[in-house]
Amino acid sequence: MRRKCFEPYDTILACFSSFGNDSLRTGFVDKILNNFDIMRSKGLHVDVKIHVTHLPMFMPAFVSGLQVNYSLNKKAIQGLKYHFAGECRYDFRKALEADAYAYYLLLENDMEVTLEHLEALCREFKYVTKLNEERNIVSRKNATLFFRPGLVRFEHMPSGTRVLPDYPFCCNAQINRVIELGGRRFVVPKNPYEGLYFLPAYLFRVLLRKHSVSATAFGFYDKKIQRKLIREYHAGLWMESFTTKIVPLDNYETHLVHHLGDKYTKIWSTPTAEEYFKAAERYTDAPIVLKVPPGAVLWIRDK
Repeated sequence: MRRKCFEPYDTILACFSSFGNDSLRTGFVDKILNNFDIMRSKGLHVDVKIHVTHLPMFMPAFVSGLQVNYSLNKKAIQGLKYHFAGECRYDFRKALEADAYAYYLLLENDMEVTLEHLEALCREFKYVTKLNEERNIVSRKNATLFFRPGLVRFEHMPSGTRVLPDYPFCCNAQINRVIELGGRRFVVPKNPYEGLYFLPAYLFRVLLRKHSVSATAFGFYDKKIQRKLIREYHAGLWMESFTTKIVPLDNYETHLVHHLGDKYTKIWSTPTAEEYFKAAERYTDAPIVLKVPPGAVLWIRDK
């Protein structure tokens, strides 16, 4: 039975790169593919493209009806290295030119994206599309006015508590502001990175046009690349300067996505999901700096 937001004719191209073939990563990929398979079983048309550096022993050509198209690139290990994370942009360009899909999803190979996440993003994009049009954003030079609904990564502590690795206590404000759109409140996170991006085709095209040179916007020439944030750049930071990421306060639970492996819980102290969004509810007119809990160690790895 098809879910409410997506139309019967909607199609999604999902793409990611998977570097290496260790058991941990292949386990992540298995879980991701299983989630896509669930989407297909519930009536959502999803095609999956995976770029790999080794023969994909972790997956068959089809997974219970889900078509998985993979591309082998052994040279990525010595040549592209972290830029291997950007291989999907070629698939997206080709598909956009052919008007082949309604939505595009890029994710890193450790992001547990589910149907519920895509449904939530679909609903919010439909909500902000009207607002964007009313503000005549397409014709504006200041493209940061494009509202882009997004997800927030979480990890599990050994206790099971969900913490947000992209907003550590160590590093300045965690919340830029909270804005009101059509009577609803949305968080604008300080760090827009989420290990993925999901875009409707129409907005994808607009974002690429809004940047003066689309090859620059979707290529390698950016300050994020200079700062060595290569994987992060390809996973969405390429659009940071001309979109504003937003997360709904009234429905944030459906926007929390698990970062498989929970590796940052071993590196630095971060707020819980509940602490973060409760702080956002108290927003007035200044960026929010979350207080460090008593006894917390900012850099766990150095303890």
